[in-house]
Amino acid sequence: MASHGIRDKVAIIGMGCTNFGEHWNKSTDDLLIDSSSAALASAGIALDDVDEELDVLALRLHAHQVERVRVEQLEHVVQRLEDLRLLVLVELEELLVP
Repeated sequence: MASHGIRDKVAIIGMGCTNFGEHWNKSTDDLLIDSSSAALASAGIALDDVDEELDVLALRLHAHQVERVRVEQLEHVVQRLEDLRLLVLVELEELLVP
């Protein structure tokens, strides 16, 4: 018998996400809890109703993705600050050279 993967075994019954914007005051766990709570409310179920293995896998994947995006954003900010620092140094040097 051929395997059909997860077809007919998994269903999306609810959806949730965090509010759009920058959330510098929230951790990845906070964001995960917000979106997961919204998804459970959307589905009209409790956390205990979710298959534990799928729940843990989904939470870990989501947390990893959020953390990766945050690191990429911070790396971009650091690079931009370094570029600006170098620009200021060049401008200062030009002003100080007689």
